[in-house]
Amino acid sequence: MTKRIRLPHPPEHRSLNAAARAAGIDGATAAGRVHRGWTPEHAVSTPPISPERPVKVGDRVFASRAEALAAAGLVESTIRARMARGISRADALAMGKRPSGRPPGAIREAALAAGLHPSVVWGRLRIGWSLPRALSVAPKRYRTRRQAAAITEGR
Repeated sequence: MTKRIRLPHPPEHRSLNAAARAAGIDGATAAGRVHRGWTPEHAVSTPPISPERPVKVGDRVFASRAEALAAAGLVESTIRARMARGISRADALAMGKRPSGRPPGAIREAALAAGLHPSVVWGRLRIGWSLPRALSVAPKRYRTRRQAAAITEGR
């Protein structure tokens, strides 16, 4: 069941959908905006973002969002993730591609130089260890059943 949305008084239109259609906006777009916290007036009066309209990033103007993404070396999902964290679209594009801390293969080489298997180091990094700690801690030695039995028998 959908929630009824009240329009400003006196309403020119009977529903949000009718007001959106009169403004040239899809009703689902207006309803989604209201669901995300927009006022009904703002949801109906703001035009939708077209993927082919010009996009301004800093001093440069790109013909489309796709062109701006290509120039920044980004993909749409990166921009959406940044926007979900509260960063504006223009700022998300202006940030560009985040540089990686080490060149490709550097972690593998560092792991092998430390006498560790690269998968051990990558696993430690994945769970939040710092790189110096991941390289300095010796790997855990797992005992075979025979070794464990020898220890419990007191050999």
